[in-house]
Amino acid sequence: MAAARAPRSRLRRRLLIAAGLAGGALAVGGWLFYRSRDRLRRPAALRSGPGEHAFNAWLKIAADGTVLVQVPRQEMGQGISTMLPLLVAEELDCDPAKLAFEQAPIDPVYANATILADGVPFRPDDQGWLAALARHTHYKFAELLGVQATGGSSSVRDAWLMMRHAGAAARALLVAAAAERWNVAAGDCRTEAGAVLHPASGRRLGYGELAAQAAQLAPPPKVKLKEPGEFRLLGKPQPRLDVPAKTDGAARFGADVRLPGMLYAAIVHCPVFGGTMKSFNGDKARASPGVRAVLELPATSTSAAAVAVVADNWWRAKNALAALEIKWDEGPHAALDSARQREAYLELLEGSGRVYEEIGDVESVFRTSGKRVDATYEV
Repeated sequence: MAAARAPRSRLRRRLLIAAGLAGGALAVGGWLFYRSRDRLRRPAALRSGPGEHAFNAWLKIAADGTVLVQVPRQEMGQGISTMLPLLVAEELDCDPAKLAFEQAPIDPVYANATILADGVPFRPDDQGWLAALARHTHYKFAELLGVQATGGSSSVRDAWLMMRHAGAAARALLVAAAAERWNVAAGDCRTEAGAVLHPASGRRLGYGELAAQAAQLAPPPKVKLKEPGEFRLLGKPQPRLDVPAKTDGAARFGADVRLPGMLYAAIVHCPVFGGTMKSFNGDKARASPGVRAVLELPATSTSAAAVAVVADNWWRAKNALAALEIKWDEGPHAALDSARQREAYLELLEGSGRVYEEIGDVESVFRTSGKRVDATYEV
């Protein structure tokens, strides 16, 4: 089946997008396209503890040689609190045993520009000039806005070059500091496992010993990144940095935050999307120990109706929910279940669909193959 020609409405939409992008580019002028944001600067919000020295926005080195990498994305089980520090560690040539991470502060330098660039209305494999212009414009706007967001499998893609540059720049400063102390050429030194070495004299200085001096030097204007064949850490199994704290209970989550006078809410939603509230009796809940308020939350376009109980601790709020005597109006979706959804989706799959891309002759391969495997996947 040949791919259909793009309808006029789609062509018109692309022309409108092009016009909008061109106008936006003119409006923001040279700043948007030509000013290079200093993504290696040290933001004021980045604090250094005793014995720690910030080299740039992305890493600090402590006197004991610990490398503290700033992770500006949220760890949600995908492993970025390990992967992003490894990007720095690879170019820094640090000792993996001395690698640690911290949650980065709020600052535009940590913008995830890739997640916004991914949002353009073009196919991911569209590498045409219009798609490239749209992605570039979205990317620059994201830098301008300082969007710190996590999602879309964008964390490593966005950090791939930036955090490697940060590690390489810090490594160059450490080498320069050691060369200055030994009164030798920086080119005669090399790095290995968290130390600078001078092979000709056999001298060695750990990163912790050089950190205070190196952090005061001017960063190099340009650094050379490793080729993939030179990687020692990336692409190889590494222990996850977040596991120890999650195992011994030291990790702090949102639920661990305690503030003076803090209250807690427990909430119950209508069990059916789009449902509304018929009635509830909040008197018993309000009379429960520690309860401060009972709040009705109406249905919106994105959530069902709900009732929340606010109390001086979460357990009291949670227990008070059972006393609300809620009656729901489950609305038009009351009879909807997984079986009916499956039937509706199968109906939508009938007939011909739009061809996304066509390569080769699939049907002829099916006809001539000795074995064919059919499977249906549902989620």
